[in-house]
Formats: sequence, structure tokens, C-alpha cells
Amino acid sequence: MFPSLKLSDIIVKWRDVLVKSQEIDDFCQNRYAKPIKIFIGLDAEHPPADQDCPYILIRLGKKMEGADKKVYRYVIPVEWGIRNNTKIEDSNLVELPGLYDSDELGQLILTVLSNAGGNCPISKVDYCKETVESFPQFVGRMEVKFYFNPALGGTLVY
Repeated sequence: MFPSLKLSDIIVKWRDVLVKSQEIDDFCQNRYAKPIKIFIGLDAEHPPADQDCPYILIRLGKKMEGADKKVYRYVIPVEWGIRNNTKIEDSNLVELPGLYDSDELGQLILTVLSNAGGNCPISKVDYCKETVESFPQFVGRMEVKFYFNPALGGTLVY
């Protein structure tokens, strides 16, 4: 049997560091006067709604590992949403500050997750591959990727 790492082990660790993140809590309390709501998995019949904002949603993702693989790859999608109905209009400029809030929260999430792995750093991030803007809700997405070089007879630990 080859060494293997459960995606759920990574997700549980991320869940715990996100719940405990003072930076994310400060951001959410200062901007929205409420804590972040974290979803692990998506209930398709009841996806996060306006009243759940600000939120983080972590999905299971995928992994590529096996005896014939020199590099193991793990991909976990993360989504977040904020609700900001502010619209600034001045002459020929219309600006929705929720866009900036969404990006700031996404960057905070990425920073917290990048510190969660200890000696297993994030290898690559596809950030906001598709940003959904449904004013007044702003949703961002990223795929967080890890690449490991497994050692013969070793154990993978995240």
C-alpha cells in the first residue's frame, strides 16, 4: 500500500484554524458586526444565503496519489461570501465596495490557510477563478493545491 492522506484531515485542520482566526474575526466584526459562518460541505438545497454572510465554504475536492505517482497532488476548493449593499456613485463612476471587501476576506483566508500546514506549504492557488457578483452579495472562490513528494515507506501527515 502506498502512503495516503485524507482530504478530510486537511479540511478539519483548516476548519479549526479558520474558526480560531483572530484576523478573520476582527475583519467580520468590524465590517459586518458578526462572526464568520463556516460551512464544511455544501447543502445544495440550502446553499449559503445573504443572512449567512460573511461565510466560508470548504468542499471536499480531489486528490491524485498512488504507487506510480512521484508527486501527490491535493486540491481543495474554498468559497467565501460577503454582503455589502453600499454603492458609491459620483459623476461617471459607480463603485461597489463589496468587491474590495470580498477580496480582502479572500486574502485573509488564504493567509490563515497558508500558515495551517506547518512544514507542508501550499503549492499553488487558483484564486477567484470565477467571481460571482450578485449585488449585494459578493462571492469569491479559490482552489488550494498541495504537492507532496512521498518518501518510500513514509507516512503523509498534514
